[in-house]
Amino acid sequence: DYTPCSATVSNPNTGWSQTFSVDPSTSNRIYIPLNQAYTTSSNAVTNTGLHVTSTDTISLYSITQGYPNLDYANILPTVVLGSNYIVQTFPSDRYSAEFAIVAAEDDVTVSITLSDDIIGSYHAGQTYTMTLLHAGQVLQVRSMQPGDLSGTRITALNNKKIAVFNGDACVYIPSYSVGPSCDHVVEQATPIECWGKNFIVPASRLSLKDYVRITAKDDN
Repeated sequence: DYTPCSATVSNPNTGWSQTFSVDPSTSNRIYIPLNQAYTTSSNAVTNTGLHVTSTDTISLYSITQGYPNLDYANILPTVVLGSNYIVQTFPSDRYSAEFAIVAAEDDVTVSITLSDDIIGSYHAGQTYTMTLLHAGQVLQVRSMQPGDLSGTRITALNNKKIAVFNGDACVYIPSYSVGPSCDHVVEQATPIECWGKNFIVPASRLSLKDYVRITAKDDN
């Protein structure tokens, strides 16, 4: 049986927080101030990560809404987070692909091996490190325009736990030639430690076709 509970969303590095009630029969939508979670930089550490806690079991989604784009992301619980990730984005015809790393604990150093050039001074094939000193800090990385960061490897050293979100700011699927409107795509990445070999792919009811992207963990 599920009973009503309370949940709190907070920014651990700014002190902002909001507590709300959660009822099993309804959903509760929380609007986040832009200055608490909206990250615009590339390859710079910011205090824009959010922490959600609850007094009972909940399902959690984030919604990014802007006219005419909207996307949902299923948020993984902290216990599922790992230290090793491979980025999966969609090749962009015009704009940047991107990913964001959120530290789940203090003093996290991440090693990043890029698959494409990014905004700044790093290029495809290079490996570099960045440190997030406090839990909740965010490192967002954006590719050059156009770009695709699929295959970029992210490792948190010393088995520290991180969350990784990847996607595209505004991408044309399958390509710009098909239509004039781009869409915002974002998803929380699953750590490599949780990857599997068998998957079920649902079909989109109103689409003429679906596109499936498969990323290999190992060679061959």
